[in-house]
Amino acid sequence: MRFIESIGILLLGTFVIARGVLTLFAIPIANFDTYLQVLALAAGILLLFRLQDPKAYLNVGMLLLCLWLILGGVLPLLNIDFPGSGVVLSIIAVGSGLFFLPSIRSRTFYNLGLFFLGLWLIASQALPYLGVNMPFYVGLGLLAALAAILLLLGM
Repeated sequence: MRFIESIGILLLGTFVIARGVLTLFAIPIANFDTYLQVLALAAGILLLFRLQDPKAYLNVGMLLLCLWLILGGVLPLLNIDFPGSGVVLSIIAVGSGLFFLPSIRSRTFYNLGLFFLGLWLIASQALPYLGVNMPFYVGLGLLAALAAILLLLGM
């Protein structure tokens, strides 16, 4: 079981770094969005096995993260779209991020990674709706990289 959880964190870290790089640079890779969707789906499914944390708020945050990853991967892959689907996904991501913020109290690499992941989820999903322009996206890319590196170090 621990192996599956580690693969889930590895895929999550890869997904977050790839999204951060995509935010910073326009990379001309064919089907890059499809790869990200498959990566998100796989990470979301494997992270479901991580829902055994003794801290209830982390379980809720992880469950919302899994839901965001799975829906964010499945909906585009199956060409499913409904009015407000982007808003629903953003609300799920921001909710997940809010549950990860208290993890700053424990100063392990993994918990710091969750904290920065929470910040990234909140900022990356809320800023476009607030009309924030491009210079802030550099910070989002760096925040994504920091979160992923700390999560991977904390595996």
